[in-house]
Amino acid sequence: MLAHAYLGLSLPALFMYASALALLVVQLAKPTPRLQHWASLCIAAGLVCHALLLLQQIVNTQHALLFLTPTYTISLTSWVVLVLSLILGYLRVVWVLNILALLFASFSLIVSLLTQPTAAQAYNLPSMGILLHIVLSIAAYCTLLLASLHSIIIYWQSQQIRHPNPQHKLLGLVPPLVTMEKLLFDLISIGFVVLTAALAIGWYYVHDLLAQHLAHKTFFSVLAWLVFGALIVARYYFGLRGKYAIRYTLIGFALLLVGFIGSKLVLSYLLQP
Repeated sequence: MLAHAYLGLSLPALFMYASALALLVVQLAKPTPRLQHWASLCIAAGLVCHALLLLQQIVNTQHALLFLTPTYTISLTSWVVLVLSLILGYLRVVWVLNILALLFASFSLIVSLLTQPTAAQAYNLPSMGILLHIVLSIAAYCTLLLASLHSIIIYWQSQQIRHPNPQHKLLGLVPPLVTMEKLLFDLISIGFVVLTAALAIGWYYVHDLLAQHLAHKTFFSVLAWLVFGALIVARYYFGLRGKYAIRYTLIGFALLLVGFIGSKLVLSYLLQP
């Protein structure tokens, strides 16, 4: 059942996302700078409504509580991914990422409206240090999720180049493979820096990993950090690219995903009353 209290923000957000999707589909078929501009404005307006909705759903300022349910967390993740894809769309003009991010954000927004949090899913607001760790962790996760999606697009693009099919016209709608690979490592580098900051702050503020059931999360997050760090080094010194870059990007994100889900999404153990 839809949460009627949230419809005043969710419906405008969904309308703006749907409008942006329609404009981008037309833009892919017939590139026009004006369509890009209007699509970006629709995405920005939808992001504002979505952000206000997330604040209402997740934060209860009156009782100093957080409701970080899985569906709300996924909705928050999709919002961050869409923000990043909008920025990257301007920097590298990869509108395919915008379309994927819009679909993800629309789906997660609808799902979040179909669920209601219970009292058992309410957590006390954490200290500023832990809160910063949570924010950075989500930012790193979203950036590396976007890198993983981008690597899948690169894999498809490379397959189309090796086995060309005249009927597949989508190949001409994405930037050259060299540009796409450069963007992939830009995303990995940004995600690596943010993940490093998140791990450092978490290490400082979390004093007993075993007592707080966070050892497995830290273990997999550090493994992911090592994989992405090795990827950056291999790219810088050895010019790593192609299938190996794609393979290890997906391996690194899979490790991060195991730690992220294994910790009940965004440090729920730390937020227990």
